[in-house]
Amino acid sequence: MYYGLSLLLLLDCIIPFVLAYFYEGYSHQTMLLSVLGNESSPVHKIYCLWMGILGVGIVWPMIVQACNLKKSLGRYMSLF
Repeated sequence: MYYGLSLLLLLDCIIPFVLAYFYEGYSHQTMLLSVLGNESSPVHKIYCLWMGILGVGIVWPMIVQACNLKKSLGRYMSLF
């Protein structure tokens, strides 16, 4: 699970550079990343899809960890 999260974070650094190649006139030095997700951007659908995947990929391990913690705490709380 943590390797997948590391991969997502690495891709989060790489994907904007790849998408910028397909956006004529985009400059990493003078424009924000949100310009890639703007509706007038030629890559906005791909960028927005990527943001959704990244969001789920970051939140999912936290949900799994919270469920595992609740299960292990439940065993100890039943002793009292």
